[in-house]
Amino acid sequence: MALVFIDGFDGYGSSVPISSKWPTPPGVSQFQTGRFGGQSLSMSVQSGINLTSGTGWAVGVAVKLNGTISTTAQLISLRNGTTLVGVIGFNSLNQILAATTSLSSPYASSSQSIAQNAWNYIEWVVNLASTGGTSQVFLNGQQIINFTGNTGSGAINNLLLGNSNSVSFNFDDFYVSSGATRIGEARVETLAPASNDAVQWTPNGNANNFGCVNELPWNGDTTYISSSTPGQQDTFNINALSSTPLNIFAVQVTYAARKDDANTRTIAGVLKSGAASVVGANNNLASTYQVFSDIYANDPNTSAPWSAAAVNAAKIGVREVV
Repeated sequence: MALVFIDGFDGYGSSVPISSKWPTPPGVSQFQTGRFGGQSLSMSVQSGINLTSGTGWAVGVAVKLNGTISTTAQLISLRNGTTLVGVIGFNSLNQILAATTSLSSPYASSSQSIAQNAWNYIEWVVNLASTGGTSQVFLNGQQIINFTGNTGSGAINNLLLGNSNSVSFNFDDFYVSSGATRIGEARVETLAPASNDAVQWTPNGNANNFGCVNELPWNGDTTYISSSTPGQQDTFNINALSSTPLNIFAVQVTYAARKDDANTRTIAGVLKSGAASVVGANNNLASTYQVFSDIYANDPNTSAPWSAAAVNAAKIGVREVV
């Protein structure tokens, strides 16, 4: 199992839109109160991400249905290019359906209905194959679909969240895992910088470096840190978790960045835990804000799963590479 995408939707807004991370952004979206605070994505269209080609996937998302479904409404669509390979969604009774190419011809359906205007957590675990494929759907931790057979033929390389039938949903606490391994109902908790650890970049709009980057949602050029010196690095202490989770499946370092000149600019995220300090992938910057993330399934200081104490003591930041 490998978590490949995580989003709690807490940083997006007018200054840093969702298109800065989602390559297929919704044409119309807004952000409302999330499942446990923070933000959720509200839309009545589809938004998509790219994935490394594969046939086994697990997807989890908190969903709130806001409107009435007249026929069907997609929830999660798995595609190869623009070709639909597998999909789950709802019928007019708010029951969950699973299909290969059309919800009007599902290979499995649930008897349970979800309530409108209430948060539910849905997970889909699927191995795509024309024969012997498997498809399981979980609603708030309970398995409601368990199917073996034709689940869709071929590897997929992108995912769409939402529907094309103008049905309004809110989404929060989203994860995608390769290998068709379910992690269970999850919460994505966003922890902003709380104080400086070690800083070299220039603060803009606030006297303290951490105060330039601790806002949610991100405010773009209102407050920010800047550097044009390769090797310079800022790291910050973070706010503590609001609770002690039973399991922590990963820590993700996420930052929004852009450049303001025509030179090549490359930065990377930084994570410090105990004696370990790791630098994430290099990312070349554009003149508009982009959001970058590095996912760490294990604590680099111990090579073991994260503990709440280790998360609370971790430090995050960015490094100017070029």
